[in-house]
Formats: sequence, C-alpha cells, structure tokens
Amino acid sequence: MDTRGQRRGARARLLSRPVTRHAPRRCLSFIYYMYGGGVDMFQVSVIDYSGRHSGTRFGLVGPQGDQWHKAYVNLKEDESPFQVSGSRLSGKS
Repeated sequence: MDTRGQRRGARARLLSRPVTRHAPRRCLSFIYYMYGGGVDMFQVSVIDYSGRHSGTRFGLVGPQGDQWHKAYVNLKEDESPFQVSGSRLSGKS
C-alpha cells in the first residue's frame, strides 16, 4: 500500500479470504516499510464472520525508520472463521 502521491487521510485496505478452523494455531507474518512524509498509520485487524471488527492485532503510527521490518501476529483459534484486514491511512505527502 503505497502512500506516495495520495491525499492526506486517504485509506487503503487489503482483505484476506475467509480463514476457517482447519488449523489449531495460526500465525500471520508480513514485512512492512514505513518511512517518509506520507506515512501515518498501519494496522492489522481481525474481522469476524459476521463482518464485525473484532480487534486490532498489530498497529503502528508514524515513520519506523528507513528499513524493512518483519512482524508476526498470532491469530486465536476461537475467532474462526475470520478474515484478516491490513489498512493504512496516509499522512502528508
């Protein structure tokens, strides 16, 4: 989700396919790069089967340095089925 050239306050969201109970433990790993004037907020959330936001599992605000970072988010078994949402809010460009 590139924030370059976006207006302030623009939102973008990636949404996974539904995840079901086939595995007892789940871990989401991803890499992120948050650097520069267009960076404001990034979060990873879980959305339950009815479409309700059931909580933010990872969140950052502001630049995190001129490098790539790796993160892991544990997903609880009792939240099945669910979807994972990654969203960002752009800051000044």
